[in-house]
Formats: sequence, C-alpha cells, structure tokens
Amino acid sequence: MDSIEAEIHSWLSETHMENLIDEKSSSVFVKEKSYQVLTIKLITLTEDGVESSPISFVVGEKEIFEIKNAEINTAKNVDMQGMLESIESMADYVSDVLAEYVDEIEALEDKFYERRPPRYFMDLWFNLKKDVNKIERNLVRGSSVLRDFVKANSKTLGSEKSEFVDLIEYMEFNARNCSYQIGKLDSLRHYYDSLRTDKLNGNIYFLAIISGIFLPLNIIVGFFGMNTQNMFFIDDASGTLNVLYILGGVFLVLIFGLPLLRIIDQIILARIFGRYNFYRRVSDKIADLSSGMNIQ
Repeated sequence: MDSIEAEIHSWLSETHMENLIDEKSSSVFVKEKSYQVLTIKLITLTEDGVESSPISFVVGEKEIFEIKNAEINTAKNVDMQGMLESIESMADYVSDVLAEYVDEIEALEDKFYERRPPRYFMDLWFNLKKDVNKIERNLVRGSSVLRDFVKANSKTLGSEKSEFVDLIEYMEFNARNCSYQIGKLDSLRHYYDSLRTDKLNGNIYFLAIISGIFLPLNIIVGFFGMNTQNMFFIDDASGTLNVLYILGGVFLVLIFGLPLLRIIDQIILARIFGRYNFYRRVSDKIADLSSGMNIQ
C-alpha cells in the first residue's frame, strides 16, 4: 500500500471505504468533519452497450484525491481545478455518446416516416431505450450530488464555483435531452404498433375480398347444381358455356371493380375535391394571412 492509499484509509471510516471501492455504488456525496467523499457515476460505451463508470474524490482540508472506476490503486493527488476538469471530461464524453444515440434515433425516425421500419425494430428499440434510460439516471443523480457538493462548499470554492454551476447545468441539459429522446422512442413504439395493426387490417381486408369474390360464385354454382325441373339452360346445347360466361363475368366485375372503386376514391376524387390536399389548404391559409398583414 503506497502513501496515498494509506492516507485515504486513515481518513475514511470502514463504511465509506467500502462504498468508495464498490463499482456498483451510486453517485453520492458525504460530508464529515474532517473529510468529504464525492462519487459521480456516469457512463462509458462498450461493445455490449452503456456501462456505468464511477469517479470519486476524497476531499480533505488541504488535499484532494481522485479515484477512478472504484480502484484505489488509481488514486492521485489533484487540486480543485483538476477535480473540475476530470468531471467536465466525463460529462463531455457522456454528451458525445448521447449525440450518437440521438443520431440513431433520428435515423430510425426517418425510416418510419418512409414507412420502412426495420425488421429488428423491437430489439433496436429495447437497446436504445435501455441505454438512454441509464444515461439519464446517471446524469440526474450525478448532477444532484454535485449540486450538494457545491452547496456544502460554497464559501470555499472561490472562482471555481461558477464553473461547477455551469457544469451542473450542462449535465442537467443532457438529462433533459435524454428524457426527450425517451419520449421520441415511446412515440416510435406507438407508431410501430399502429403500422402493424394497419398491416393486419390490410391482410384481413384482402381475405375478406377473396371471400367476397368466391361467395357469389358459390351461390351461382349451387343454384345451377340444384336437381329441379325447368332449370335455366337445361335444354340448351351451349348451356354449360353460358354458365361459364356468367361466372367469368361476375368474377371479372369483382376482381377489377373493387380496386377500380378504390382508385377512383383515392386519386380522382382526391384531386377533384382536394380531400387529402393538406399542403394546399395550409399554403392557402398562410397566403391569406400574409396578404392580410401586407394590407395592414
């Protein structure tokens, strides 16, 4: 054990020492008579996603020791400015990681606007939300304990106080950005469910059309299959061919008639009456407002 480790052990209580070297401990600020312990748990990006990464500071009356990743053998002596720069460096790294997640979410959002959601959407959505949630929790808790530290040392911080306040606001801003991205992910999930429901309804509609096509044909076949007297075409040499003509005609009407009605509804009526011309209506309203402002 070197001199720095020995000095830290001599300062801290057993409980605080255990928390200091515990990788799973959360962000915390502890103020005792002879020392203070500040632990801020932010994140680091690995191949498996976002992992928590703590940095701790043991603040004495004249010395400050920095410990990274809960490893006491990394302890080194820093001043208040060095402490501030270390936390700023971690906050900048978190901001850079968050920017990459924002880009991924926006790319996913663009695919939805093109109605081309990826097949692996649920896996991607789960990983994005899990990681952004973890970033948000660490930022919220980290900025809170850092604010407690600044409040407890407001009289002794001097010129660094304003820089600490700026850093806290920077972390809180990124936390709010995380909340916004989580909201966007939730909206994408609702949209994805709507697309799946719409696709399912389309499949049901297709099956209903198929059933509608064959139901009249079955009725006609059943009618001419009855073993009764005076049936149509019973004495006609081309009766079977006539029945086939009737079946074919009904089939063609049902096959081409229904899609034609849909085309007429979506294209011709839309262009004539402008039922779906949203942009034209908005443009007309804006033009009216602009002309009114010019008159005034």
